[in-house]
Amino acid sequence: LKTYARQILSGLKFLHDHDILHRDIKPKNILVDHRGILKLTDFGLSRHLQSINPNTNPCGTIAYMAPDVLKGRFSIGSDIW
Repeated sequence: LKTYARQILSGLKFLHDHDILHRDIKPKNILVDHRGILKLTDFGLSRHLQSINPNTNPCGTIAYMAPDVLKGRFSIGSDIW
């Protein structure tokens, strides 16, 4: 479990280092290969951090959405939630 969490956070760090928010992190969007290597998938809702503004509508899967996203506030923390 620690290895999986570390891999997910590593993938998010790569995105966030490039100012990209995934905006839909959920189990369905994380693939595991036969060696236990995780891959983040489904970047359809991803956006460059600078393109998100106060008028950006909340998006993602409600059951996995950070509370701040429901208020229209996206951040790197929203992906980690």
